Amino acid sequence: MRVKTTVLARGAVALAAACFVGTAAAVPVYVFSTGNPQVDNAYRTALTARGHTVTIGVPWSGFDGTVALTGFRVVLMNKSANWTSSSVQVPVAGQQQLVQFVNNGGGVITTEWIVYDNGVSGGTSFATLAPILPVVYGSFWNSTLSTTMTRVTPEAIVNTGLPASFVAPNDNFSGAETRLLARTGATVFYQSSNTSATGVVGVGAAGWTVGRGRVASLSNMPGTSMLTNGDYATLVSNLVFWAGQTTPVCGADLNSDSELTFDDITIFIA
Repeated sequence: MRVKTTVLARGAVALAAACFVGTAAAVPVYVFSTGNPQVDNAYRTALTARGHTVTIGVPWSGFDGTVALTGFRVVLMNKSANWTSSSVQVPVAGQQQLVQFVNNGGGVITTEWIVYDNGVSGGTSFATLAPILPVVYGSFWNSTLSTTMTRVTPEAIVNTGLPASFVAPNDNFSGAETRLLARTGATVFYQSSNTSATGVVGVGAAGWTVGRGRVASLSNMPGTSMLTNGDYATLVSNLVFWAGQTTPVCGADLNSDSELTFDDITIFIA
């Protein structure tokens, strides 16, 4: 019995590792600098380890329409450690560039406080970008220490290597999380326990197609805690694959059901 248990345990470890090394072609992703070198490095480490090519770019305030996005397939927007006020925004020319980028087939991923800023400013901040986002502000934010992300709509790319539910630590930059509500036509991939309530699905991660591209939004503002959490870092990575329209290859998913289960271990042992 001890031998059998040891074999199963070793099989589980081997299968879990396979999800992080078996990735498809790298997605070149441009990440807005958070203004915090440790967080920027956490993004680089987490995404590079999962198969992406990462460039830490200018902060949100410097994305003024002059940044060359040729060669990039995804832009990941941050306004977290360098958040200053809900009344200031990414320069309008930069927002226009992102809208065009998506319509031409690129991908954009937002983290907070972007949707929050647009909501509390009455739609003034990010007015140009907001129409392509899959979510709107849900009039609530929090400063909790962790959240449980629970799958709502199965999606093969987004679910790769992830359980149906997982707990992630929250990072706090003047707060931890925004209640996001999905727009009609958007797909909710995961909901957050912190921002959901009776009759309310607080989006943890959601996305949709715009023009020839894709846009996704996260309710959190990832920092070092979230980006070193295996499940949450995998969620961010999978959204980069999804927005870049590339499928990650999870070598551990031996029965191709987009989950790591006992069935995969059984096949592995056999």
